[in-house]
Amino acid sequence: MCGRFVTAGNKVAIRDAFSVEETFEDELKRSWNVAPMQGIPFVSEQLREGELVRRSR
Repeated sequence: MCGRFVTAGNKVAIRDAFSVEETFEDELKRSWNVAPMQGIPFVSEQLREGELVRRSR
């Protein structure tokens, strides 16, 4: 990663936008200056018993 970016929004918006079935427990922390090597929320996909499952972490 070569730059910084913004994280904003809430977990309901992420769940709805990406059809996430499993989500993190804590609400997102807004940051207007996310730095390299800083942990960030993300959405991942995994194949479970032939079904694609999305979850956010």
